[in-house]
Amino acid sequence: MIAENTAARWRLLANERPLVMALVAGLVATHIATITGYWFHGIGLENLQFPQFNAYLLFRPELGSEFGVFEISPTVRLVTGWIVHTFTGVVWALVYAVVVLPILKWKNNMSKALLWGVILATISALWWVPVLFPEFDLGFFSRNFDVDNGFLGVVAIYLWHAIYAVNLGLIYNPMSKAELAAQNLG
Repeated sequence: MIAENTAARWRLLANERPLVMALVAGLVATHIATITGYWFHGIGLENLQFPQFNAYLLFRPELGSEFGVFEISPTVRLVTGWIVHTFTGVVWALVYAVVVLPILKWKNNMSKALLWGVILATISALWWVPVLFPEFDLGFFSRNFDVDNGFLGVVAIYLWHAIYAVNLGLIYNPMSKAELAAQNLG
């Protein structure tokens, strides 16, 4: 009964403070998925090190002379990449809470979150990875991301986004109008 009440209170917070809860969900979901992405080699997939990818994009060597940035420590690169990556995850969580969730009319929040994860993974595999890293010739739909194992790099991208989506759906799960009415809150 205590766990049920705690879960109900947590879900009610998403109704009362949707932006705050979306922010929390985005922070936690991004962090869990990011840490998990560093362990993908344990299941035979390519590790997804999104903070390093973001740092690489921000501090490309060819930008050094243009912006006067000649010497950047690995720590600054990592921390900056992590901040940008986390910010991106939070923004996508806010988009989910404010735009995606209200548009989708079916009841199951987890299926909505998983659909959002599939959309983000598809954007990542089709655009983000191959277009933003042209020097690596990753090919259409990032098919060359894991050169040794074919499409396993794409599988890693989808798994990473599924982990993000599951955590997003678990943490940001507002009550429906019917559930609020059943608890005499609507």
